[in-house]
Amino acid sequence: TDGRLCAFTLDRPVTEGSALCRNANEAADSPLFEGLFALPGVSQVWATGDRVTVAFAEPPDWAVVAKEVGRAIRAA
Repeated sequence: TDGRLCAFTLDRPVTEGSALCRNANEAADSPLFEGLFALPGVSQVWATGDRVTVAFAEPPDWAVVAKEVGRAIRAA
């Protein structure tokens, strides 16, 4: 119910175990995290198996942002 978060369930795992990335500096060397942190307002990204949860600093317009997040995930 936190409007800043949205979880995306994918058709395949993107990581073994789980990974938390709290900022763009931590995203280095991960195409998935780098692509998501390139989006304005992303504050954290969690990846666990086939699920990616993206957090924004402020609640975004998910009708628009979800498409951008999906494109970044597919590109990675």
